[in-house]
Amino acid sequence: MPGGRGWMADDIGCRQKSAKFWLTEMRSRYILASHTVCYTVCDAKNMENELFENLRLELRRGSLTLAVLAQLRTEHYGYILRKALADSGLAIDENTLYPLLRRLEAQGLLVSHWREEEKRNKRFYRLSAQGEVVLYQLLNEHAAMNAALDRITKVSPVAGAAGEGAADRGPVSESAGQQGSEPTPTFQIPALQERE
Repeated sequence: MPGGRGWMADDIGCRQKSAKFWLTEMRSRYILASHTVCYTVCDAKNMENELFENLRLELRRGSLTLAVLAQLRTEHYGYILRKALADSGLAIDENTLYPLLRRLEAQGLLVSHWREEEKRNKRFYRLSAQGEVVLYQLLNEHAAMNAALDRITKVSPVAGAAGEGAADRGPVSESAGQQGSEPTPTFQIPALQERE
């Protein structure tokens, strides 16, 4: 049957074409899939890095305010303040520092005045009386938070043969005695001195 053979030959040809087409299709899908996987993994890493960076900056903001207030217990102008903070391990960009200084001054925590030094006018900042009170309140809060974080993040060994660890004991209330832990340091406000 010529018609049957023709159909069979056409069918074989279609199968051969299909195999070539399928192979090409699979190659392009593999390339697409590997690119997509790489893009997805790379994109997830970028999102993870971005998330960490945002959280790190959020954490730094509060610390920078505390560090600036603490450093301004003695009078400084902007450049020297930046240098002192950087020398202590807390680098701060001037585009962050100067708006922070203006905000803290507007809140009444700092006072400033212009003075000529090295033939240049410089704006000097220092804590106000209110700033000193707030600084020591913030230092006490910071110390309490650090102590709590140390207790939270401390890994304790598994106690007992039954595997009763710290997670099995439940949360520790604030009123519970903290045996074996160091007391939370408190900062006292020094005698407020008359300021010019």
